Amino acid sequence: MSDYMIHNRTGNIHNSGGSNNTRINKDNAGSSNILVDSFGRKIDYLRLSVTDRCNLRCTYCIPEQGINLLRRSEMLTYEEIEKSVKMLADAGIKKIRITGGEPLVRKDIVALIKKIRESSELEDLSITTNGILLGRYLYDLKSAGLNRINISIDSLDPEKFSAITGGGSLFDVTAGLKKAIEMGFSGLNVNTVITDILDTEDVREFISMSMKMPVNIRFIEMMQLPISGNNHGTLVECSTFPGFLSKPPLLPAPSAGKTRLSVVDIMKIMQKYGKFEKTDIIAGFGPSVYYKNKNSKGSIGFILNDKCFCSFCNRIRLTSSGKIKLCLFSDLEFDLKDRLRKKIPVELIKKQLCSFISCKPENREESCRLNVIETGDTGGHKNRNMSKKLRNNMELRLSDYMNRTGG
Repeated sequence: MSDYMIHNRTGNIHNSGGSNNTRINKDNAGSSNILVDSFGRKIDYLRLSVTDRCNLRCTYCIPEQGINLLRRSEMLTYEEIEKSVKMLADAGIKKIRITGGEPLVRKDIVALIKKIRESSELEDLSITTNGILLGRYLYDLKSAGLNRINISIDSLDPEKFSAITGGGSLFDVTAGLKKAIEMGFSGLNVNTVITDILDTEDVREFISMSMKMPVNIRFIEMMQLPISGNNHGTLVECSTFPGFLSKPPLLPAPSAGKTRLSVVDIMKIMQKYGKFEKTDIIAGFGPSVYYKNKNSKGSIGFILNDKCFCSFCNRIRLTSSGKIKLCLFSDLEFDLKDRLRKKIPVELIKKQLCSFISCKPENREESCRLNVIETGDTGGHKNRNMSKKLRNNMELRLSDYMNRTGG
């Protein structure tokens, strides 16, 4: 089993962001406009949510009672998105992933992607999609300058896929994926969330896909989501086995009565397909560990929810409502839309943003632990007093639904 161990970050954890995610000396950043937080992390990756709408209703993403959607006037316009991207690129953002909701449901999305590519000198421009509309847009997306595609697929069983997604067509999604391969898209990732509904047969099907197709299958551990109307998270484990990464020689067994597959369970299934070895492929810019079989065309990856990856965090999020978020678990926000609509000078906004970036919490636990109290709008952003008082019953949960913050 040693070949399947995920080493701790002082050992051999793969950081798919490459050298751009290393800590740097803020005094020697090389430019006053580079976004660097107080822990020396260089922020050069933006998750850009262009809509909170989606054409699916995945059970783990949207609660049964639904959620309130933004009014059109509350969303960033395309012109505001273009201005935001240009400003952030000038400040040091080099990589952008377009997300939602489902980004392909927003009207004229291809035109926006083309303008983003033309107006900014980006190293990478990618998209995360559920794949339902992908086949319809692939040629235009490639022409617009899109580099990579992430497709969310949580089962390769058509009936189960439909049940998870609220009626989605697996045929449409896989047809889009195959077409993307034929068109020569590189860096194709299939994201699969480890939910209670994921079973051994699903895992086998995904492993078989990685053997036959040049795609990276990425199993993603779930995170807690807030329940509409209160501050409590659903009963979702943020990490299958707390401390798993910090003790690489150990292979924990699933706890008694546990029904959800764990990362370790998936690794055991992988063994039946031959030896998988850790690989240093670059399949994204987030926390990930990848394994490859010598006979496979693709790879198997894991996106784990462990705070050790926070040391490498190089990202911020711009929500469809125009708020910049430092961490999925943090309530801190920078209202970029409000500043744009008030016509605050760009250089002043950039200066305020650099100040805001310095507030990025060290890790996700710190984001949840801090007693955040709003104290007014000083220093160019919603300044909040990060009190040393800790929440007695701190819950590790997301601050909002992913369709609003961006996947």
